[in-house]
Amino acid sequence: MGGEEALTCVEERARTANLLELFGALATACTADEVARAMVARAPAVFGAMGVVLTRLVEPGSHLEIMRVGDMSDDLREQWRTIPIDAPVPLADVARSRKAIFLSSRADWMERYPHLTPVVESTRHHANAVVPLYKRLSLRLLYRFEDAKIRDWHYDGVSVNPMPANNTVYLDGGPQDYHATVVGILLHIRM
Repeated sequence: MGGEEALTCVEERARTANLLELFGALATACTADEVARAMVARAPAVFGAMGVVLTRLVEPGSHLEIMRVGDMSDDLREQWRTIPIDAPVPLADVARSRKAIFLSSRADWMERYPHLTPVVESTRHHANAVVPLYKRLSLRLLYRFEDAKIRDWHYDGVSVNPMPANNTVYLDGGPQDYHATVVGILLHIRM
């Protein structure tokens, strides 16, 4: 195995471990605060993010309130602790429209929210994904990783005895080792 392949394997295993840690934390979370804590602590490693900000809409829908946040200075966190629902910022825009916003670069930020340039610069963020979550909406995440080394007695010694079982000829290359990663998301909407 070459150095580049070994690094890819190590990176893949690290991503897998991070994903399993997040799934485990979410699977045992019973309250909104526990879910928020798990997401802020573990989601950045899974998604390659610097941080996560989770807010909730405070009834009667007048403002958003930060539940949990990672990688934000204390003064900025205090400044953004509550966000008016009509504020021209991504979190409020998503809460009002109920549609995700993806800002893939600083240029996207500057084009859509030029008044937030100092905030973007101070947080060192380059891109953001702002996605709404609802009480009636839930996600179930599925993850499976399998790594197998196949050893089949039919193929043992084929090079010495090309017809080992009942004069059968095997024309393929024999069983191959494999690894597979499956990630699934089940979206459940309660009506």
